[in-house]
Amino acid sequence: MSVVRDISQRKGLEKELVEHKELLSLFIQYSPASLAMFDKEMRYIATSQNWVNDHTGGVEQLVGKKHYEVFPDIPRRWKDIHQYCLQGNIEKCEEDIFTRANGTVDWIRWEVHPWHKPDGSIGGLIIFTEVITQRKKATELFKRQFENSPDIILIIDKEFRIESINRGYPGGEHAKTLIGVNSIDILPEESQALAKAAIIQCFETGKNQEIECRMRYGNWARSRFVPINYADGTVSHLMIIATDITEQKKAEESIRQSEANYRQIFEHSPAPMWLVSEATNRVIRGNQACLHHYGYAPSEFEGMNLENIILQPEKTNVLQNFIAGERHVKKSGEVIDVVCSSIPVIIDGEKQILIVSIDVTERNQYEQKLARAAIKMQEEERYEIGGELHDNVCQILTASQLSLSMIKKSLTPEAAEFFNQGNQYISLASKEIRNLSHRLAPAFFDEATMEDAFRGLLYGFNVAKKYKVKLSFDCNSRNFPIDRDLQLNLYRILQEQLKNILKYANASTIEVNFSIKNKILRMKIGDDGVGFDMGKIKEGIGLANMNRRVRLFSGNFTIESSTGKGCEILVEIPLH
Repeated sequence: MSVVRDISQRKGLEKELVEHKELLSLFIQYSPASLAMFDKEMRYIATSQNWVNDHTGGVEQLVGKKHYEVFPDIPRRWKDIHQYCLQGNIEKCEEDIFTRANGTVDWIRWEVHPWHKPDGSIGGLIIFTEVITQRKKATELFKRQFENSPDIILIIDKEFRIESINRGYPGGEHAKTLIGVNSIDILPEESQALAKAAIIQCFETGKNQEIECRMRYGNWARSRFVPINYADGTVSHLMIIATDITEQKKAEESIRQSEANYRQIFEHSPAPMWLVSEATNRVIRGNQACLHHYGYAPSEFEGMNLENIILQPEKTNVLQNFIAGERHVKKSGEVIDVVCSSIPVIIDGEKQILIVSIDVTERNQYEQKLARAAIKMQEEERYEIGGELHDNVCQILTASQLSLSMIKKSLTPEAAEFFNQGNQYISLASKEIRNLSHRLAPAFFDEATMEDAFRGLLYGFNVAKKYKVKLSFDCNSRNFPIDRDLQLNLYRILQEQLKNILKYANASTIEVNFSIKNKILRMKIGDDGVGFDMGKIKEGIGLANMNRRVRLFSGNFTIESSTGKGCEILVEIPLH
């Protein structure tokens, strides 16, 4: 008798089970995690490639072997853990020491889970591991480097729990009592939402985050959130570095208050005040007094280049030229004398220059009137002395010569020789007195032209024909009615410079050019002498006197010279 049973379904299930086992084995083998599947005897059923690499160096074929054969020196506690989990329990550890078959040691985190058969019985274990040696080293480095840091430094896990905290937190050693506490809870309520959002963002993106918030003890802190990654690049923990910025916040508040006070002073100051960009030389703002005095509307003023204000700007350093300059131009074209002072300020994070400009035009004009009056008195006194010498003393000497000539015929030959010698001395004295009187009282005081006076001065200076002299007056200067005081001062400037040339220049050529263009009088005195180094020569009394005479008429006095290149003096005076 035979019995036949249909086992097609069972065969199909067995085939399907084999296929599932093969798929599971492939899944485990190529899993990016480090894991292994064991039966109840702790034989390897399947391993991922990372497991092989991490535990045996990638050279062992583990499937079919017992775990205890591969690692014969495995500690007893591991066997106890395996037995405990084969009873249906799960065990895990965040930090543990693992010794490979080749004897090398690493730090790992691990989890042991039982796996179940279709009937619900336990078929074996699945073990997950991760090598955390680098993270462990980083943590140790953190402890060594940051334990005594003045900053507050924490390590938190994905549940925001504090795993490590240094002594920078208020309370020193008591900070260790915060281990395991939610890091959000140690912040005041007003800062919790901001900190939580930064932590979530850091975990999700793996990028550093930074916030400023209050701490529970009242201080302000700038907190940086730095991700700590697993080997696969995912974020495992965060390092939070909180730097106390309370003093900085107080300083910022003080600065804000100072800026508010400054704006009040700036806007209501009776003196013209400017704010100028140090980088661009442009006006950022002018106060009401500045706008009113210079005649500009705010829209015209702000953004204006300083070159538009300076009478004669130098392109090399406009800002310094503006601060040191003595003459500004209003919107109307009026030229004013100013005295400027400046201080550097930082407003809204930008370097700026605060400039105060005081109009001293009226003061200078008054001082110029006093100086011109003093010079006029001196010149009149000189003229009187010169006239007295010319008209009186010279006449006396001439009369003496006439008187002496009456007795010449009665003199013996020996006496006549002494007579002639004395007569020559009287003639020489008369000549010297005439020259002195002409220097004291220029020729144009007697209604001669200034060109004639200059020509006479140059002739008297060059009577020995030592120099080649060039004198030129343009047509405008010959016809323009130049003030008598100005003529006299120009004459004195030429006279002073000729003395300098005679004394220092060792020149062969002297050139004097006189011109008037666009109501600007220009007198240029040049020579081809030895010149001098502008950086080494200090301004003497003669140069100071020339400069002072030019400034009496609101003019500019400049000198150009270099060693071996001669010297040139330029006088520029505005005519009204």
